[in-house]
Amino acid sequence: MSVTALRLSHAFRRNLSLIARHAGDVSEEAALARAGEGSSLNWVVGHCLASRTRLLEGLGALPEGLDASAVRACYGRGTVPDPDAAWLLTDLLRWLEASQGRLETALPTADLSAATESPFGILPLADLLDQFAWHEATHAGQLAVLRRVAASVGP
Repeated sequence: MSVTALRLSHAFRRNLSLIARHAGDVSEEAALARAGEGSSLNWVVGHCLASRTRLLEGLGALPEGLDASAVRACYGRGTVPDPDAAWLLTDLLRWLEASQGRLETALPTADLSAATESPFGILPLADLLDQFAWHEATHAGQLAVLRRVAASVGP
């Protein structure tokens, strides 16, 4: 595996570890609690999964059985937390774990220098994956605060 692929794999693995640490023992009900009019822990975890579906599709590595369109409809850019449409937090975490395995399998053979369309213009694939990792890390950090919000409503 190239140094770049290894670095990206480790970045996404660290993000997943942080997400699991902050969300792993939060109840399904508490995970739906919103910070005012902002996000819920459930929505942020789902949003991370929705973002991963984009990059995994580009790598041809989407986990079998994961409905990327359904994830993005509920958690993609421009959506808001909707408790009635929310996926179970345990399912979101399970799919994130599965996505990590698929990502780690795809990265060693990916052409990381390939020019790739992105919301930021055309970028080398490695740079786009870096952007996704940074985006995910930002949301993983938010979970520390949202965990406290969740704790205020129950176990």
